[in-house]
Amino acid sequence: MTTRSRFILAALSVLLLALAACGPTNYVRLRYTSELAPAHIQPNAPTVAIVEFADGRSKKDVGIRNDATPFIPVSSVTAWVSEALREELSRKGLNTRYVKSADEVAPGEHVITGTVKKVWLKQNTLTAYSVSIEAAIALDDAMPVTYRSEQERQDIPTGDVTEEHLSETLRTMLSSAVEDLLAKIYNTAN
Repeated sequence: MTTRSRFILAALSVLLLALAACGPTNYVRLRYTSELAPAHIQPNAPTVAIVEFADGRSKKDVGIRNDATPFIPVSSVTAWVSEALREELSRKGLNTRYVKSADEVAPGEHVITGTVKKVWLKQNTLTAYSVSIEAAIALDDAMPVTYRSEQERQDIPTGDVTEEHLSETLRTMLSSAVEDLLAKIYNTAN
């Protein structure tokens, strides 16, 4: 093997190690970023209390890496979904607040409850991911409606790629839930 071949092999090895080090870790920070601009809340806007959702998932991890090790959330999955819904409704102009239990709901508020049924991210290959999120959401003790979003993604493995995929999939799921909830809330106000 020539000196040049050894150099190229060493450079490729360093590059692969660097890419592996930048890839997703087993610990996932559950962050959410809305794409909606903040709304100006009118004083007469409906008031909504979002009660922290129940956890109906059979597995408490949020996915699996391509090496068969789990993606472990570093914060509450149910709080993440509930707070994201609160943020989206607030950005649509509602007076919203997030509460830990139904005991904290004030008289006259609309109440949103729910159950997180699935939050799962699978790293199929070094760059291919599949993500699935599902939740049942109810307004004012009505029958819950199940919302879901599934996505297949190709991405360069970076440290926060898992958080980005989970956030985007949650945002997609919540967009249809928010539209349904707004229609129901404003329909009851008339």
